[in-house]
Amino acid sequence: MSNTVTVKLSQEIQTHQGPKAEIELKEPLARDFRLYGEAVKVVPLDNGRVSFEYKDDAVLKFLSSVTGLDGAILDNLPAGDYLKARSALTNLIFGIAGENPQ
Repeated sequence: MSNTVTVKLSQEIQTHQGPKAEIELKEPLARDFRLYGEAVKVVPLDNGRVSFEYKDDAVLKFLSSVTGLDGAILDNLPAGDYLKARSALTNLIFGIAGENPQ
């Protein structure tokens, strides 16, 4: 059984399958990491917390792979929806890796 996350969009997007008010992200595959590299990196901070460093080109490729939507469609998401999708992807990746990925 694979993990999925649904992101509700602030406005519908037009896809090849018609308008969508939400997008579903499925669990990334090893292939995605091999083809696109690391989309997100955990950066430890001095105060014991962490920050995330993103490679947005890789994020877009990951999002295309896990949603089945063309990169051109995802490029036209409103910024807030893109950030929600990027956050959902981050949660999927680190949920798969566990609490302490090595």
